[in-house]
Amino acid sequence: MVCDKFEAVKRLSTGASGSTEDDGWDIVVPPGLHSMMSDDDKTALEVENGSSHSIRLSTTTMKSLFDPLVDSIVLLAKQQLAGSNVAVNKVFLVGGFADSQYLVNRMRQALSTDAPTLDAVEVEREVVVPAHPYAAVLWGAVQYGCRPDLISARRSKMSYGISCSAPYQDGAPDKFWHEEEGQFYCNSVFKSFVERNQLIEVNEVVDHYFIPLYKLQDRATIDLWVTDAVNTRFVSDDDSNMRKLAEMEIQLPPCIDDLDSRIIRVSMMFGRVRVEATAVEESTGEACRTRFKFAANS
Repeated sequence: MVCDKFEAVKRLSTGASGSTEDDGWDIVVPPGLHSMMSDDDKTALEVENGSSHSIRLSTTTMKSLFDPLVDSIVLLAKQQLAGSNVAVNKVFLVGGFADSQYLVNRMRQALSTDAPTLDAVEVEREVVVPAHPYAAVLWGAVQYGCRPDLISARRSKMSYGISCSAPYQDGAPDKFWHEEEGQFYCNSVFKSFVERNQLIEVNEVVDHYFIPLYKLQDRATIDLWVTDAVNTRFVSDDDSNMRKLAEMEIQLPPCIDDLDSRIIRVSMMFGRVRVEATAVEESTGEACRTRFKFAANS
């Protein structure tokens, strides 16, 4: 009962532009809880609110409760817009909290005045609230369940790739001497398959090709990594928030000549909710695969 009342107050509170500190909202104390209260608690409520059967929350109190949440929502929206590579002129607010006029006003104030695009052209941006925002998410989920083909492409929330070795470049970490090549290598290069915010079609496949590091190598381990950074060069970058997702191991045939012709094709297929990673040794067809959740925006 208290939660239901508070949910209603949450959506309506701090919304009126002319609210004063004397305005407020009463939360009724359920009878069962009221009977458990001490006489001192009841007296304190009567002195403060004029009744021991309700708790009055002022506009100032409500703002102190919801400002941290609203601030985080506004910040997240601004980050999403800043990461977009196209001009966005409409922002839709959905969910029960979108009924809060205070949240709507804060979003309109923050997003309509902070609207430069990548080419520095200012775009007028509109914050739109549907007639029933609390039902919009459920309706969207039902539509997607019945017609998953409605979404043909998604923007990746993360950058996905694998770690590999490459000839050493100045400043690269994890430097080591490659005897067969007679030069220094780096063994923590991040080979990206998809970058954060990149638009990916449903079931799109991205391929990259590799060769074993050594001629006598009889198996290869492929480590799959994910990061929320873009243009990351190495999996050991301190500021890339890199995380290892999985690893695959594939058997390799013997190397039959001086020039290693063994080719390993690594593929990632980006489905509706999952990524399927596959490694195939091209000459033998030996394969291994794994799956993991695809973090994407519809």
